[in-house]
Amino acid sequence: QSLMDTLLRVCGAEPEGGVKTKVSVSLESLDKKKILVVEDNDINREFAVEMLSREGIDVDVAVDGLDAVEKVSGSQKYDLVLMDCEMPVLDGFSATQQLRAWEVSHQRIRTPVVALTAHILSEHKERARQAGMDGHMAKPVELSQLRELIEHWAAERDRRNSPEYNQASH
Repeated sequence: QSLMDTLLRVCGAEPEGGVKTKVSVSLESLDKKKILVVEDNDINREFAVEMLSREGIDVDVAVDGLDAVEKVSGSQKYDLVLMDCEMPVLDGFSATQQLRAWEVSHQRIRTPVVALTAHILSEHKERARQAGMDGHMAKPVELSQLRELIEHWAAERDRRNSPEYNQASH
């Protein structure tokens, strides 16, 4: 049994050949959703990718904020970006500000960005909000919380892409 399987089991995910112990949210609505995980730490990144992939979510990764900006501003559309805040090259706050400016200048629909950080102080949450992030999740992340977060933003993105929403906003 690998360390990854043990960590996934503790978080309620299903290691290969294992049994799920927690299923609080249906992930049917997450089928075919694309999530970008922006994380400079190899272990945290691998853990997030494993957790999400085992739930059937299509995961892409970026190793720093600059990499994230390049990926989001490319041809790939993401349903959600999970953004570490403290990274080399370009931190998550600055990357999110650049993403928001790019979305406005290119008239793109806002991609939800959620801060993933070890900091839980209200000042850190406020800094994330001011940078343009849509939410804040403290590490270590629990699978049930991650499921709920992804479902919320997937539903919100679908709502914003609906013809009814677009007619009401024009």
